[in-house]
Amino acid sequence: MPPISATVKGTARLPWVLCVLLCLANASLQFFAYQGALDDGVENRSSPSSGDSRDYVRRARQLAGAEPAGFKAAFSDGFRTPGYPLFLAAFQPVSAAPLRAARLAQILLSASMAFLAFLTLRNLLRGFSFADWKALGGAAMVAGWPPLYHFSPILIAETCSLFLMALLLWVLSRRAGNSPGFVSWAGPSLLFGLLVYLKPNHFLLLLPLGIFLGRKRAASFILLSLAMIAPWSVFVSLQNRRPVLLSTASDMNLYLGTGVAQDPRDANTLPYRFARYAGFGEAERAPRNLGEAARAVWREHPARTSFYGATKVLHGFGFSLRGPRDVALALLLAGSAFFAVRLGRRDRGTPDAAWPLLWAGILLVTAFQLFVYLPNQRLKTVLFDLPALLILALGIFKSGARPGIKDEFSRFSGKARR
Repeated sequence: MPPISATVKGTARLPWVLCVLLCLANASLQFFAYQGALDDGVENRSSPSSGDSRDYVRRARQLAGAEPAGFKAAFSDGFRTPGYPLFLAAFQPVSAAPLRAARLAQILLSASMAFLAFLTLRNLLRGFSFADWKALGGAAMVAGWPPLYHFSPILIAETCSLFLMALLLWVLSRRAGNSPGFVSWAGPSLLFGLLVYLKPNHFLLLLPLGIFLGRKRAASFILLSLAMIAPWSVFVSLQNRRPVLLSTASDMNLYLGTGVAQDPRDANTLPYRFARYAGFGEAERAPRNLGEAARAVWREHPARTSFYGATKVLHGFGFSLRGPRDVALALLLAGSAFFAVRLGRRDRGTPDAAWPLLWAGILLVTAFQLFVYLPNQRLKTVLFDLPALLILALGIFKSGARPGIKDEFSRFSGKARR
């Protein structure tokens, strides 16, 4: 019969083993579900007409070409930040089917989010009974949330962004475990910079992350983050002979966000219905200066454009209520809001109170993007879903529990060793 201490150690490892199996199961399910889309084509059944995918792949091939000026040729227009094309280009010299390899890598990255969620929740639940098992429950919630895995076979930056967001949340959670060092100090800035290089709109996370880190660390976080993106800003500004912070695409997105164009495939969404009701006109041709045209729409129709922006926010969080998917998105918002308020009251005056505040900051950043730019739920999925799921898990597993109670297995293990 094995000694009691060995049995306890084995039991303590069980949540870790189950979490690894959970990630493997998630990856296997994705491989099965997307088996017809894991090819080497730019477009497939998962993204049959993706202009973004074509543009990313074109730039990646320019980067991987033999020309010394590949980087300049790929990014001198400033329309895309270089993060995702660099990710795709990395597979060009190492695989005969580089786009298929990129899709497979994206499945593995997305499947690992459940393990990162486990590590994050384990840090945040330290001191509570059965913390590892509760963290495993939260990881299962992340593994079972389909929108997080929708982008795995699609050649756009969303899956890489989701993975970096999961990694960022884990690094931020290390503060709860009092783990000083390079990762805890510089990690948030490095990951924030990488997120911005993937998608420029992630720059808006700078403020909520700075608030989360507090007065002692906010200044160094902001300075290091700005230093991370400064080389790109200088490059793209010099290439375009005007100041450009991150991307020249913002004017186009701002213009489209005013409702000048409606896709008939979105006829059952709130923004489309409001545009029809309010008599939005279709633009015959795009003006030369899209940013100025967008600002002109706001000046001429401020109330109408604001109401349209509000419908975009509601649609982004599922309130078009087109079916079970939208209902699930709306319930995620409602559930995470309920537990964020509850956790904020419960943890007031402690470091853990920063997490509901971070959730609220990300919610506001997401709502702002939807209000100003496109009525696209993928903006919300990338930024909001993972933090919302973590808040939901924290709220559920902290309910009725008292902080300061040591993990039962750890306590029993200590007695067994004595």
